[in-house]
Amino acid sequence: MTVPITQDPGMARLDGLPVGTCGIVAFLTARDVEVLRLKALGVCIGRRIEVIRTGDPLIVRAFGTRIGLSAQLARHVFVDVCGYQHPGATPPSHRPESPR
Repeated sequence: MTVPITQDPGMARLDGLPVGTCGIVAFLTARDVEVLRLKALGVCIGRRIEVIRTGDPLIVRAFGTRIGLSAQLARHVFVDVCGYQHPGATPPSHRPESPR
């Protein structure tokens, strides 16, 4: 069961996201040693990740690499879900080109 600790509807706990969902890591609620483990794996604040497989282990894709996370560790990762339109948000006037 996902327990929300934020009122932002665009924010979600990683272990509660379905396969194919992407998000930007917004914050981590783990202890220091667990945060260091997540960072060593490449799961850090600002990183875009995509859920590849749910369960235990949960598998995400980050920077082109698949990363397996225990369900216990994944529940400490909160992401801003990609594509979520916050109510009242103004769409961007243009999107910057991606670097080549």
